[in-house]
Amino acid sequence: MTDELESGIKKALDDAEDPSGLIAQLAELKEGGKQAKAEEFADKLLKTLNRKGQPEDGIAVIDLLVGWHPTDRPWKFKIIDRINECFKENREVLLMVKCCGWDDVRLKPLENYRRFKTLYKIREGAYVFERTWGFGTVSALLFQEGKIEVDFIDRPMHQMALSYVAESLEIIDEHHLHAQAALDPEGFAALLQDDQPEIVRMVLRSFGPKPAPIIQELLVPRFVGEDAWKKFWEAARKGLKADPLVVIPSKRNESIVLLSEVKTFGDAWFKLLGDQRDMEVILADLGEFVAEADSTELSDPQKELVVNRLSFVIKGAQGSQDDLMVKALLIGARLGIAPADTGAEAFVERLFTPEQFLKIVTVLQSKEVKGLFEFLPDLEPEKTTHLLGGAIPQLPYTALNEAISQLVKNGYEALVAEAVRRPWSQWEAEGSVMFWLAGNMEKVSDWKLGTVHDLVIRILKNIANDDVNGERLTIRNRLKELFRNPDWLGKVTDQMDDRQRRNMAQAIKDSTAWEKLDHGSVMGNLVKVRPELEDIISGKADSVERKVRRRVCSARTYAARQSRLKRLREKEIPENAKEIDRAREYGDLRENFEYHTAKDHQTKLQQEAGEVGKWLDEVMPSDFVDFPSEQAGMATSVTLRYADGNEVQYHILGEMDSDEALGIISSDTAMAQSLLGLSAGEKVMVPSEEGEVEVDLLAVSPLSDAVRTWANDTEAGAALEA
Repeated sequence: MTDELESGIKKALDDAEDPSGLIAQLAELKEGGKQAKAEEFADKLLKTLNRKGQPEDGIAVIDLLVGWHPTDRPWKFKIIDRINECFKENREVLLMVKCCGWDDVRLKPLENYRRFKTLYKIREGAYVFERTWGFGTVSALLFQEGKIEVDFIDRPMHQMALSYVAESLEIIDEHHLHAQAALDPEGFAALLQDDQPEIVRMVLRSFGPKPAPIIQELLVPRFVGEDAWKKFWEAARKGLKADPLVVIPSKRNESIVLLSEVKTFGDAWFKLLGDQRDMEVILADLGEFVAEADSTELSDPQKELVVNRLSFVIKGAQGSQDDLMVKALLIGARLGIAPADTGAEAFVERLFTPEQFLKIVTVLQSKEVKGLFEFLPDLEPEKTTHLLGGAIPQLPYTALNEAISQLVKNGYEALVAEAVRRPWSQWEAEGSVMFWLAGNMEKVSDWKLGTVHDLVIRILKNIANDDVNGERLTIRNRLKELFRNPDWLGKVTDQMDDRQRRNMAQAIKDSTAWEKLDHGSVMGNLVKVRPELEDIISGKADSVERKVRRRVCSARTYAARQSRLKRLREKEIPENAKEIDRAREYGDLRENFEYHTAKDHQTKLQQEAGEVGKWLDEVMPSDFVDFPSEQAGMATSVTLRYADGNEVQYHILGEMDSDEALGIISSDTAMAQSLLGLSAGEKVMVPSEEGEVEVDLLAVSPLSDAVRTWANDTEAGAALEA
């Protein structure tokens, strides 16, 4: 088809009797994948039109070319050459070209060309709008002086430089919002008072589709006062919802659209769909059809056309745009079109591969996630159950919520509980899982995950991590916001005993997750909910309790971290610098694998050195003398008895202290946190590989001499990292 089109264009170029038809054919040729040939023909058409003295048609060709290179800055010079060639006899237009900021490297070709078109279209008597002066009428064109004159309402005969006109002036017609307000102030005031929907329609006709917040910016405070906006918008929205020509989206940040006529899904609509080459537009059109058509029953020719368009999207999006692939699958499912009909079998196979499934889900919006999770069981119900269950620990929050909802609804809650429990017992659960549990706290106990106190401590640990981005950063911020919610704080503290509440209060006070003012607000919220915790928050709590909770580690571990920092700074980082220098000698840095590998390693080493240095500044070495030992906590040994009679002893030391053979664990571990503040004789839930289990706390005692010797052995610590 494109070969026939190319041949037809070639024959018509010499006389160019129908420039507009030729321009449309050039656009079609480009959409068919032959942009280079389309540009070649466009330049030949320009030469023909210049020879025939038809600059207006030449401008239409340049419009087309600029649309193909809107951000390609080197193309600016080609645009200038083409305009100059079209108007080489017109001194005024050539002067306009010089006033459009072509040499400003910040501007893209599309913006420079927009400025030129503004000057090119300016005529005496034209209505214009400028942000500072408002509505005006062009009273004189003084091109030879590099100016125009505009009669603004509050500033008649105001002269403006062409460069400023090109940048800031907007040419409008008499139906434009600002023209209506200026030319018929009484009628406009009546509309503001009595017909708010029409004012919004006027905004949409003047500026195109816009979301509600932008409409508010365009009307407030110039036409509608700040305090009057809410009432105005309620009346406008009510009227617009009843207007079949107005499309109001479900989300506030999506654009409201004013149609020229009520959309129907007849033969003309399907013909336009068949001609469409933009994948996103095809899916948007079919999405509207599925959502709005009175009936989605397709005739055989219509179904053939829809299959063709979906196949076009599947082929074009394969391997690069998974979100479009999913949209195409879901639309096909709604219309009774199987994946095999559109060539999507390979993509469906990828969907059932756990690694690929996670990758695909992360690029989907919530509506698409819900649709996909409902669609997959129709293909492979058993595979879908295991796929969702296995993915739960790593799913982003929206997908996690949908997966849990679907599995629980279908009777697979035990599978969900097991999927959450495995990483939970290792303190490796993602923030998205914590956020879900924060809204479904009954599951903490139902799924044997421990206590609500344990959940809160894990959340506080998660939000203290600054080294996150993307979805993890979003969830981290949402977790932080929980502590601003008095209702949530009340619910969680209701499910704790006094010891747990005080431990939580101290953990919030010690947290570095918030800026100073925000931290104060969070602590203030907690005191409002639990006034009895004021002594912890204010710092009046027992000094020994504070001593136990300060950031400390053993002298052995501190020496090991010092040794590690020394090795990084004096050996590994200098050696890496030499590797980078050697790699530079291998040639072009853009394709130098050794260089990029060495640079990546440099980043990791420097990051590690920074983290170790920061830790050494914030943590103090301790000999664990004079620590209380009546209750389980730092500097105590504890003996636990499990249900099978097995007894285990742990020695709780400071941050990063660990020796599996001696039973030494850090105070930050899940085990130590679950025992904190308990006395001998109590029962407690502790983490295990099978989830939380109940044990008896048989004994709490001071550290033994052997453990103290281990903790104070700085030579052994330093040797570990030497």
